Amino acid sequence: MFKKTMTPGVLAVALAATMLVGTATADAVLPTGLASGSEYQVLFVTSGGTTATSTNMLDYNNFVKQQAAQSPTLQALGATWTAVASTESVDAMDNCPTYAAIPIYNTNGVLVASGSAQFWNQNLSSPPDYDQFGTNLGAIPVWTGFVGSDYLGNTFPPSGLDCPPVNIGLAASTSEWLNSSVASSVNNFGLYALSSPVTVTPEPASLTLLGSALLGLAGVIYLRRRRAKA
Repeated sequence: MFKKTMTPGVLAVALAATMLVGTATADAVLPTGLASGSEYQVLFVTSGGTTATSTNMLDYNNFVKQQAAQSPTLQALGATWTAVASTESVDAMDNCPTYAAIPIYNTNGVLVASGSAQFWNQNLSSPPDYDQFGTNLGAIPVWTGFVGSDYLGNTFPPSGLDCPPVNIGLAASTSEWLNSSVASSVNNFGLYALSSPVTVTPEPASLTLLGSALLGLAGVIYLRRRRAKA
């Protein structure tokens, strides 16, 4: 009876593979089961934080874009990322377009809203408390500037406060995710990031199966024709 042994080369490859598996990190999960050609949007809360002192919406859009780029899965989508936030001059609804018939999912692959109406009515199907890596961050405060004059970049502190207040939402809430309370603009909180519409394409495995099926069908037809001629 032969005893199998591992050569040094094979052992090195096996150890390297084990190390790669051990150091693998989680990443965002995209929705599954959607029809090819359909569209969806992705919503996440940034794992990194920023202050809300800038009056320039471009600063917040660049921030969420950089956060999205940290995820290989999100970066591969080729989407444009914008902040779900309002400044004095730019409203959140204008900054990050949503659509009546395009559903929105979090980075755990779960439906958040069926479209723009549910999204902006603050009555989500699931909370947007997953970051760009698909990690659940729980009930953390998130800058939104969504209500009244407590927008991002607010420069008017009320009496008794040293810093201007800015509206925040709670990431773990389906009803207060945009509007929960206010916080001083110098705090370091995350932002919600929303993608532009993403079109569903067939997965490589599906294309392979389709190709195999077509080849098999072609073979059957060929054999039938040969038998008919014989």
